[in-house]
Amino acid sequence: MELLKEFTTNCNENVNQLRELFKAYDLAKLGYDIQEEQVKAVYNSVLANGCYRASEDFDGRGCNIRKGDRITREEDMYFLGDEEWERLMTATTAELAKAGITDEEGRYLTDWVRIKGDAHRALIGFIFDKLLPLDMQIKLTGARGNIVWENKILDVFRSMAETA
Repeated sequence: MELLKEFTTNCNENVNQLRELFKAYDLAKLGYDIQEEQVKAVYNSVLANGCYRASEDFDGRGCNIRKGDRITREEDMYFLGDEEWERLMTATTAELAKAGITDEEGRYLTDWVRIKGDAHRALIGFIFDKLLPLDMQIKLTGARGNIVWENKILDVFRSMAETA
């Protein structure tokens, strides 16, 4: 009962900060997701407007791609051989720069991967360090650093933050 009482007190005292951390995380995830869709659109455009062909016969490996097939979708670009891959990367890097997503050398102008990761770590750190009693922290030690378990923890605390 003491554990539950401590947990409830911690959550009640820190719910506003938890909400703010979720807002920051959601904004970072939104930026990341938008950038990911923009990059995918550029890849699809370059593939559709170019002539890129599969390097191997993948028939019988659970896909419909055969050697020499034209690759027109981003999700199939991994069937390209080394030379085709390099050609695609060169063309895509130029197009990403034109679109304002990366600089001329292919570095993202806004590092949403890092921003999202920082927001995720801050949120998980807050939950573990401020909300969970020490006994719960010890029992959940293996969950920290495991993205699957961290996301499950975030789901639980998100619903708590929304209803509190």
